[in-house]
Amino acid sequence: MTESLPLMMTMGCLFFRMTPREAIQAVTVHAARSMGKEEEIGSLDVEKKADVVFLDIPNYRYLPYHFGVDHVELVVKSGRVVYQKPVINDQ
Repeated sequence: MTESLPLMMTMGCLFFRMTPREAIQAVTVHAARSMGKEEEIGSLDVEKKADVVFLDIPNYRYLPYHFGVDHVELVVKSGRVVYQKPVINDQ
């Protein structure tokens, strides 16, 4: 068992032939629907609760195929920034 959503998306793409879009929907919109909470969570919409992760990737298709790399730039939880990747100065 794992708590790694990127790994689960990778497995969905590799073993179940899901597209990256389907894998992302599976861990967001469809996960919320499976819990009966699609009106509250699962997508970015007005009046919905959301925690948001900003990733340094070229596009959404990249994520399931590069799960072992830390792509996180910023995390916003309940409207507050809870993590911001440190800037490394190469001087």
